[in-house]
Amino acid sequence: MDLPALELMIRSGAMSLCILLVIFLWRDHRTALAARLAICLCFGVLCYLILETPGPRPFSVIDFFLFACEVSIYGIFWLFARAWFNDEQRFGWRSWACVGVSVIVSMVSWTLFKTNNYIHWFSDIPMRIVWLAFVFIALRIAWQGRGNDLVESRRRIRVGFILTVGGTMAAATLIFFVNNLMLDQLNRYPVVIAVNSGIVIVLILLITTMVKSDPADLFAAPSQPDAPPDAISDQAQAVLASRLVDHLMRERAYRDETLTIAKLAATLNEREYRLRRVINGHLGYRNFSGFLNHYRLMEVKEALADPDQQGVPILTIALDAGFGSLAPFNRAFRDAEAVTPSEYRKMHAG
Repeated sequence: MDLPALELMIRSGAMSLCILLVIFLWRDHRTALAARLAICLCFGVLCYLILETPGPRPFSVIDFFLFACEVSIYGIFWLFARAWFNDEQRFGWRSWACVGVSVIVSMVSWTLFKTNNYIHWFSDIPMRIVWLAFVFIALRIAWQGRGNDLVESRRRIRVGFILTVGGTMAAATLIFFVNNLMLDQLNRYPVVIAVNSGIVIVLILLITTMVKSDPADLFAAPSQPDAPPDAISDQAQAVLASRLVDHLMRERAYRDETLTIAKLAATLNEREYRLRRVINGHLGYRNFSGFLNHYRLMEVKEALADPDQQGVPILTIALDAGFGSLAPFNRAFRDAEAVTPSEYRKMHAG
């Protein structure tokens, strides 16, 4: 089989798998933010598969749209990692602006390259540095948050996610950079075949994971407040849940910003896996940080509504409740209340 036929076969297979993954995501998880971002990623990959074909190709206006969707993959991948692994439910304008700026810079660099046929160091190198930065930040989120992840199946696939998805995106960026550096003097077929083969492997692994895993474990609604006692069927689990909530409320252990699930399990003299199972399966939380933030926000909201504490700075209240800094506190508060802390204080000033 010659290289053009092999490339066409692999590209067709990648496109088919991409469409299949979109169907699964839309059918089962379209209400989840992480799933919608994953669909956007698939659409960007499809645009790449259409645009990056070997051989001569006329330069058209449609290429602008295809390339814009293709390069948006990196920023969307960063947002996807935050939504999937950190259970973030919305992003501020700064996050979207970062993605938009990276797309604009990438399109300018690509246009200069296509129209002048020489590499522009002042734009091409920074563009690819930004792409790789998005990838590595997303992978850092996946790696650092593994200890807080209460969803067992999602926690298990984090390392595989880092190696396959992150490795493929980083390798593809570097491969095409070398190809541009050589001004397309390299044989395009081996380059595209290598990248597309990596995409096929990643898509197969993702689809297999979705088929084997419980859909509710992969993409679910944001964490809910503690389940009522009658929702807990196992008596032993009910006792542990009661001890856990009582300890947090009585000792205000959530105020410790260094608190981990391992430290909490040691304090309660319980096994870590049992504590994870109770917090996730019975109290309804997918992330340990979200679980602690629930109690921290309870204290913050009580203080903001207290007339005697109207003069206390919001930052002081947040730090006392256990938030490490202002940014994660503001994000958690907006996610929970859909208003800023200052607006909440004005609403409940009386």
